[in-house]
Amino acid sequence: MKPALPVWKPAFLPVPQLLVLLLLASFGWSGCELEDPEPGIETEDIISLALEQEEVLADGVSRTRLVGTLGPQSDANQNITFRTEFGQLTGAAANAPTQVTVAASGKTAETFLQPGTQVIEEVFVQAEVGGFIDTKSIRFARAFAEEMRITPSKTRISNDRIDFLEITVDLFRAVGTPSDGAQVFFTTTSLDSAEITAPPFVFLDTSTGTVRVSSANGFPGKSTLQVRTNNALGGEIIQEIEVEVFE
Repeated sequence: MKPALPVWKPAFLPVPQLLVLLLLASFGWSGCELEDPEPGIETEDIISLALEQEEVLADGVSRTRLVGTLGPQSDANQNITFRTEFGQLTGAAANAPTQVTVAASGKTAETFLQPGTQVIEEVFVQAEVGGFIDTKSIRFARAFAEEMRITPSKTRISNDRIDFLEITVDLFRAVGTPSDGAQVFFTTTSLDSAEITAPPFVFLDTSTGTVRVSSANGFPGKSTLQVRTNNALGGEIIQEIEVEVFE
């Protein structure tokens, strides 16, 4: 059996060198390249990290597997520590969801990474054994809405330009929820002399949001409000309501 990885013991350093190391450590870990902590031993000889996929939906329920594999110069059945910048790891403590240590079965250990609903283009994840760290990146991709519901507080408003109605927009998916920051567009069309006003678009903080609609020109009549949002196929989900403006 090959010997287990030796335990690294810090040596005493001159004060200037020690201050430099402390300053570097204060920046925290990121996706930058890390030097191999033992001269002559490559990180891949000790630990490697594999991702089941390089992209996972930020829908609050999807997840992907992270697999840590002990290298040829590392003993079997050692602990492997997984870390992520964002999301949560299976088996992690509730108060520290971004790190978990797993005992390898033979040469491998695994955990699952689950995003929330925040879209993030690059998330760094790591697997570590004895100071040797392999870093990979993964994308939390947008989970688009599959259905949309619009609910008006009423459908008739006064032409005094003070009265208004509220439109509540709810986005849905069959599995999970749409990612935060979905863009919803509003288009108004006059059916006669009446005109109504609504914002051209909004970004929803979550999968729901509310906007106000009022008379634009003070004339009575009817207008159509169209509400649109993008779907995963590059098309749009569209809903419409008719609004009456009265004197």
